[in-house]
Amino acid sequence: MTTKLIKIGNSRGILIPSSILKKLSLKEKDELMIQIQDGRIVLSVVTSEFTGPFTGPFAELAQYAPDEEDTRDALEIARELHDSRVNTREIPSL
Repeated sequence: MTTKLIKIGNSRGILIPSSILKKLSLKEKDELMIQIQDGRIVLSVVTSEFTGPFTGPFAELAQYAPDEEDTRDALEIARELHDSRVNTREIPSL
């Protein structure tokens, strides 16, 4: 299968046929990694979902896993966790 470069603003892009999008379950705004390997352009699907369990000292972080309704960033979540620990004297202040 071949495709051509097209102009998108000041950049160039390619059209990915719908048959490939369906086969890989890709949808608009999915993130792809682009790399050059042995003179070839390689696209890979970026999976950002964490699928493993939090363990050890990170077990408590599971309750802070973001959901679609959570607009806090990682720093806000870390501060909340830190503040809750400081109030119980479990860790020193930052």
